[in-house]
Amino acid sequence: MGIESQHKTSSSEHSQGQEAGETTDGKTKILSGEERKALSERILQNPNSLSDAPTDMIIEAVKRDGSDLKYASESVKNDRDIVSEAVEKNGGFLSYASEELRDDEELALIAAHSKNFISFQDLSERLRGDKELALVAVKQKGDLIEYASEELRDDKDVVLEAVKQNYQSLLYASDRLKNDKDIALVAIIMGNGYDTFRWVISNKLKNDKDVVLEAVKQIGSNLEYASEELRDDKDVVLVAIANDVVSFIYASERLRGDKELALVAVKQKGDLIEYASEELRDDEELALIAVRRYGGNLRYVSDRLKHDKKVIIEAMEHSNGMAIMSVPDELKDEIKEEMSKRT
Repeated sequence: MGIESQHKTSSSEHSQGQEAGETTDGKTKILSGEERKALSERILQNPNSLSDAPTDMIIEAVKRDGSDLKYASESVKNDRDIVSEAVEKNGGFLSYASEELRDDEELALIAAHSKNFISFQDLSERLRGDKELALVAVKQKGDLIEYASEELRDDKDVVLEAVKQNYQSLLYASDRLKNDKDIALVAIIMGNGYDTFRWVISNKLKNDKDVVLEAVKQIGSNLEYASEELRDDKDVVLVAIANDVVSFIYASERLRGDKELALVAVKQKGDLIEYASEELRDDEELALIAVRRYGGNLRYVSDRLKHDKKVIIEAMEHSNGMAIMSVPDELKDEIKEEMSKRT
């Protein structure tokens, strides 16, 4: 056998059971059947192993699981057919495509109508300015508006849809729309929570009576973050304490001196007399209501009423005698004697 013939035979024997493929760096890699099988198993366990795989195996992996596109070569990430197949399964996989394909409107629409359009944030700047795509994105996940163009963050339709899905999305709106009353009301209703009014609503709208009324309807203690002017608005405060009586403490000093409001508060929670005006803490009717709720509230009434035997006796009877701690020293013996006669 000649040298040339021997070489051909040797090469043929060497290639049996082996297959060639292009690696992620574009080079040809020869893998035996056993090696391909072992690599396939590694890829299933750890997609990072794709970096060692030939192109045909990468394509196969991506078709099986679109998330493997993340580990593919740039040529695979720029293959429209492969990317399209991955994106049809999950729109989020478009994030792993090439820069060129992330600017492909048709692929973006496929992603948008899939089950997950988180990839909106990774689209080209041009497509993040597309209103149709943005509306689909924010309806799925409101805070994706953060990645929309400046123009769309100033678009009332887009911002409103975002806020309906996630009230906190209002934080990413333009300054103009952060001060839009309609949107703010939707945010408060959708948020239905303490942090909505405090952190999301603009200071300007915290001075809008309609907005504040809605906020205190949701949670009375939102009154704390209303403007000074509206904390001095009796209508607003009445709604707030009807929702949460403790919000009485956030009313203006003037309204904490309003007997009607104080009666509403103290009838529900006697110790709120502590936050009433000095004049009302010297009001016998209010003091009696407070100590009947709990005698220990005697400590919050005026000094004059702490010496009033009628108020003291009521306090003692509604505290198992513990109110004695708030009785002036010069009256303690007399009160103890009086209480002993009653037992």
